[in-house]
Amino acid sequence: MAQDFPTVEWTEASDGGAGQLSALQLLRDYGIVQITDIGTDPTATERLATLVGPIHETTVYGYIYDVKAEPIAKLGAKTGMPQAPHIDDAFYYSPPGIDVFHCLVNTEEGGMSTYVDGFAIAASLAAEQPQAYELLTTLPISQIRRHPGEIDLRNRGPLISLDEFGRPQGIRYFDRALAPLDVDADVMDTFYDAVREYNRRMIDPAFIVEIRVMPGNGMLIDNHRVMHGRTAFDPSFGRHIRLRHVPRDEFHGRLRELSRTLDPEHHDEYLPQGSRS
Repeated sequence: MAQDFPTVEWTEASDGGAGQLSALQLLRDYGIVQITDIGTDPTATERLATLVGPIHETTVYGYIYDVKAEPIAKLGAKTGMPQAPHIDDAFYYSPPGIDVFHCLVNTEEGGMSTYVDGFAIAASLAAEQPQAYELLTTLPISQIRRHPGEIDLRNRGPLISLDEFGRPQGIRYFDRALAPLDVDADVMDTFYDAVREYNRRMIDPAFIVEIRVMPGNGMLIDNHRVMHGRTAFDPSFGRHIRLRHVPRDEFHGRLRELSRTLDPEHHDEYLPQGSRS
């Protein structure tokens, strides 16, 4: 996939018609799409987000979050350390739907973006380790994020949520926010093994796509499906990525409305809401 990444050029994606529909369909089908040639003007960040919907402001990230290394960092994202693949804000009752990333400055060494399809991991577990899959789709894990004096967030639910037909519809996993498991003692060890197995596959190169996002390009990511991370980099290079979130409902709603006239055969599709367990 790294050699044939789902990609749409900005002028096409922003045409309000067939080009925008193509970008949204790629996001629907792959869980991720790259939008190229947006430019490095910071004001373009908001324009990129509005392809899928209005920006959702949060206490942790604000309206638009500038991801760049700082001498004193509250979050690991604002260091040069590697970040393992993760779902953003898994500790919210309703995690962000679509992550919108806009690259202003990148490094020439390190700082590679990593992406993992959580649904692919779920499928591999169902086929190869059905007991682990059963535990991860039925028992809850707790994930917590606290900023003292500011906010205390926590959620409890399955790592893999299923739709009404028993198909994966959302992933909720952020290893650095994982709290101690709270399940019956007789399944505790087996459940920890299942979580470890998900994590092992999450960092397995067989599941990871690694690319360098060039300045002026952006990524739209389904945060209920595709996990994102990065490799380490030298903070002195000034790597700068802008991040904002858009509700998943807005993305699906715009996709349906564009499809109504441009792809009527598929405009009435029901798309699961995501991992809100």
